[in-house]
This record gives sequence, structure tokens and C-alpha cells, in this order.
Amino acid sequence: MVKATFFPLNNDINPIPIAANIDKEMKKIGSKHANMHFSSPDSKSEVKALIKESAGIAVATLEVNDSSGNKTRIKENQFTSNKKISFARDILPKDDSYIAEQAKKDAVIILVSKDNQELYEKWKMMIKKLIG
Repeated sequence: MVKATFFPLNNDINPIPIAANIDKEMKKIGSKHANMHFSSPDSKSEVKALIKESAGIAVATLEVNDSSGNKTRIKENQFTSNKKISFARDILPKDDSYIAEQAKKDAVIILVSKDNQELYEKWKMMIKKLIG
């Protein structure tokens, strides 16, 4: 079983057409979440592609049989990454850029679709002028 829980986006470009349609319908009916459920998918490669393509716009939950035949539930939000960053003092506002650079080293945090990266690049200079 594969379930994808979608949530409203902030002008992000949906990388897969069905996600764009789900987002449109959620907005139309005023829903904060929507679920797409696949009961018994056979193609592991397509499940992997769906999860990868919907990263950042949906949270995936899988129910799988492990190597012993036991059912296991894997929820995307159960996997977390903790990284310790040592400081010899209290963290100051000027330390934000250092912390951000450390976070960018984590591939999960920097995952972004090609379309959204292009959108960011298009507006990056204007954003820099606004915060700059």
C-alpha cells in the first residue's frame, strides 16, 4: 500500500500532473489535505519515482512486507535527521548563515525540483534586493 498525503503549496510548481490537479481541487473545495491511496502497487520502480517526484508536495506512507514477511509501515515523517553543530557560546543572529550552510549539506533539506529551481533563479536577484 502506498498513500500520499498532499498539502497546499505556496506557488510551487507541481512536478507531476496529478499533483497539480489534486492541488487545484483542494483549493476549489477549501481542503487543507488530500490523500491518494494505491492498494497493491506492483512496480517498485514507479512507487520510488512517485515518492521522489512528489517530495516536498506530499508525505508518503508505505505498508510493506519485510524480508521475514512481516508487515511494516514506513512513514516519511518518521525519518528525521539530527546534526549537532558545536558552539562554544550562545547562538547569535550572525550565526544563521553558518547554520544554514551546515543544513545545506543534508541532501534531504536541499531537495528541490528542476522547475522550482528555475523559478527561484528567475527571482533570486529581486529577492536579494528585498532582503539586502
